[in-house]
Amino acid sequence: MATANREDYLISILRLTEGKGTAKTTELAEFMDVSPASVSEMVKVLSSEGFVNYEKYRGMSLTEEGLSYAR
Repeated sequence: MATANREDYLISILRLTEGKGTAKTTELAEFMDVSPASVSEMVKVLSSEGFVNYEKYRGMSLTEEGLSYAR
């Protein structure tokens, strides 16, 4: 898979979603200190690759494959 950047996103999503299930793109952007547009772009890529479940305006969560990879 993965570039270090993708790994960073997966690990950050894991940290944000532990205990609550989903994270919003704005939360992830703030957590990673990147722009919300960058987060949206990467989350779409990770979603198309099967690592993230993403629903616009509702947030994101890791798939089983994404969870396994992030751990």
